Amino acid sequence: MSTYTIQQGECLSSLAAKLGLTSWKDLYYYSGNEELREKRPSPNILAAGDVVAVPDSALQNKTVSCATGEEWQFVMQVTKVKLRLRLRSRDDTPYANKRFEITAGAAKATGRTLGAGIR
Repeated sequence: MSTYTIQQGECLSSLAAKLGLTSWKDLYYYSGNEELREKRPSPNILAAGDVVAVPDSALQNKTVSCATGEEWQFVMQVTKVKLRLRLRSRDDTPYANKRFEITAGAAKATGRTLGAGIR
């Protein structure tokens, strides 16, 4: 078993993806992370410096044997991560029913916030 120290802005989903795991659950519920689960009852809330135990199987190269001269198709299961934002002013008042636009790389999302400033 190895360990990984969470950096600012990272989460279990991003770490799982980096390691080639299918889900954050593969890390959070790994037996070596009992202490992490006690410290962080919600898998969605981690802090920089939190230490995550990584199963040795996640660090091994994944290989598949197949014949040459033929065409092969490989399918990888990737878990989508849901992002939930709560938009508030500096005095903590929710931005209710406000238009927004979020850009992340080539992806763009637009919409309106709900009554509590949540989207």
